[in-house]
Amino acid sequence: MPLTFLIPGPLRSFAAGKSQIVIEQSPATLADALQALWKLYPGIRDRVATEQGQIREHINIFVGIEDVRYTGGLQTPIRDGAEITIIPAISGGSRVVHPQEEAPWLPARARKISDFTLDRRTLLKSFCSSLVVTQTRASQNPASESGRPFRIWDDHCHLGSVPGDTPEERMAALVKWADRLGIERLLLSQGYSAQFHPTPGQFREENDRVMRAVRRFPDRAYGSVYLSPAYPEFSVQEFDRCVRDGPMVSIGEIEADKPCSVPEMDPIVERAASMKVPILQHTWLKIGGNEPGESTPYDVVAIARRHPDVQFVCVHTGGDWERGIRIIRDMKNVSAEIAGSNPTAGIVEMAVRELGAERVIYGSDVGGRSFASQLGKVIGADIPEPAKELILGGNLRRLLTPALRAKGYRL
Repeated sequence: MPLTFLIPGPLRSFAAGKSQIVIEQSPATLADALQALWKLYPGIRDRVATEQGQIREHINIFVGIEDVRYTGGLQTPIRDGAEITIIPAISGGSRVVHPQEEAPWLPARARKISDFTLDRRTLLKSFCSSLVVTQTRASQNPASESGRPFRIWDDHCHLGSVPGDTPEERMAALVKWADRLGIERLLLSQGYSAQFHPTPGQFREENDRVMRAVRRFPDRAYGSVYLSPAYPEFSVQEFDRCVRDGPMVSIGEIEADKPCSVPEMDPIVERAASMKVPILQHTWLKIGGNEPGESTPYDVVAIARRHPDVQFVCVHTGGDWERGIRIIRDMKNVSAEIAGSNPTAGIVEMAVRELGAERVIYGSDVGGRSFASQLGKVIGADIPEPAKELILGGNLRRLLTPALRAKGYRL
């Protein structure tokens, strides 16, 4: 009997718009079934499988109601008439899913719900921030094999989804959690922001919140100014207010509005060059397409090529890290950041192999992810101890040193 693949919305553009694909053969295993699917719709393959033919980490596949991770993976037996469901993990953006029309791959119980919202900032960040609260207290800082604690600096922290009524209270919570894991410094940006397209007034408000938090904990945090190429004149003025004349030491995380490769980004980058501050640029490579104005690693490469003397951090490394690492590989003034994706084995090892340890930076995206899950990518990586020391803090300290020295900060 034929089997049926149930195709989710994000992949249907690679399957001629179909929500179901019938395979007339009777494959013995999941690997055989997928090969039959690739022959019919080859565009799906790269979104589901790695170059080595393994199922990508962010892809979930079910045969019937069984997750193939627990039934043999690619060697999972396929019965006649089976239904195989492919489900990409949620990442980025906000959209309402109407189950009967958009999500036939959901379990029947979920389809009874009239509609529901998948929102990265409210769902993922609120859920993951609760995990941060439950982290167990470490008996000592994460240490190298020599017994010396790592000096950990986190390049990617937010106040959003953190408990507290004021920036100072939220920062106190972050410091408490950081202490449990021996994290020395936090680079803070975006304030409480949950806006994909903030107005100039909202940018200023969030930058003020960050500066309040940093002033409360000057020995534990630095600020990074929140700007956008959608407002180039305002952004230059805000850089001067927060960095040139204020306490902040870097730019970003710059998120949506316009891709960072647009000409409107050049005045912002030129301001960064004037004070030798790095730029942290959000990037993603989403299966279903990025948000309007959301950058990819390709955009970072384009702007970095125009400004070879400025250091860029490719935040999230596009999420699809295997592609992201290769995209930025030849651009020496771009570093890969590991924050924001699942704690997948291999991400740090590949980044070190392809880029060198000096171009890999630890960050957590705390508020949205836990410190522990992102630290685990580095602490557990099969790389030399000196490489871990660079990734966990040495590289970020090097990028920030010119600005820190100019402002009289102790290193």
